[in-house]
Amino acid sequence: MGYNMGLTELDIDTDIGIIDDVDLNTHLGKLGYGVTEDLEVYGLYGISSIETRPFDSSNDEAYGFGAKLNLYKKDNLSIGAAYQMIWLQGDDNIGIGGEVPQNLKVSADLYTTTLALGPQLQITKAISIYGGGLVYMMNGDVKVGSFETDIDEDIKYGSYAGANILVTPNISISGEYQQLNDGHLIGGGVVIRF
Repeated sequence: MGYNMGLTELDIDTDIGIIDDVDLNTHLGKLGYGVTEDLEVYGLYGISSIETRPFDSSNDEAYGFGAKLNLYKKDNLSIGAAYQMIWLQGDDNIGIGGEVPQNLKVSADLYTTTLALGPQLQITKAISIYGGGLVYMMNGDVKVGSFETDIDEDIKYGSYAGANILVTPNISISGEYQQLNDGHLIGGGVVIRF
């Protein structure tokens, strides 16, 4: 059981062009289950915000799922893979000027998929560091009034690095940075194990 937060900034390709500097922020509760010693599956649920000028949605529903698999372990080194999907949605009313000012309803409905692979090194009993390569995809749609366009993202490649710190035998905290070819993510979390 735990909490994950992510602050992502990237450019999004749509059918009608690129939307620059989109901020995706998530605050998600996490409930996981260790299927085996090497496999964990988990679900995510919480809130998110999607921001880009002049669109700004906040406290909208977000949910997802994921899995982590340990592929190799010897001494203080392990190699693992992770898969995660998150669905985000957001709505906002944008003011449009003119002779008769009006509000235009804008909504976004999207999902992200991340696949990562890399090593983890146990430095001490309480501290480990990890990193590797990742593949990131985003799909969905954006509606502006009665007009709709698809988010048509190519696969993005990147890298990640992070650290885990065991605070008590059952509680750990983590921090992570991901770099994509046109964006980045800063994340963190707390995990309580039972």
